[in-house]
Amino acid sequence: MGFLDSLNLPTLAEVNAARRATPKGAEPSRLQVKEAKRKDESKDEARWRKEVWKRDDGKCRWCRREVVKSLELRADRGECHHVSGRVVKAIRWDRRNGLLACATCHERLTGKVAEKHVIESKHTFSVDGIQYINADKPVRFTRVV
Repeated sequence: MGFLDSLNLPTLAEVNAARRATPKGAEPSRLQVKEAKRKDESKDEARWRKEVWKRDDGKCRWCRREVVKSLELRADRGECHHVSGRVVKAIRWDRRNGLLACATCHERLTGKVAEKHVIESKHTFSVDGIQYINADKPVRFTRVV
């Protein structure tokens, strides 16, 4: 009796038999899992956008311009902006982490033009002990120099 015998490891024949016992296709592939996750995420994003549009009454939070839903790139196109960014998964689809902006103001927030602005507020909410800006409450836009 050798050292390995005391570990009760399966033999190669037993491992191969176990693999053959599981029918191919019984478990979803990595691609299928990824596509299912993407569909769930897409539903969450659509719900989040709808809540932000409804709360902000179809108006830009910065300039109060009436915005439109459009695929065209136009100045009055409504765009939902993540205050704390999409990367913060704990609040990614929380309505308090979003605000509606026209395309022009959204560019100022993302820094795509010569000026960059940040969102500030005295109103916050907490998730997992971390404070985030609450976009359900009044916010102000401050230029970064």
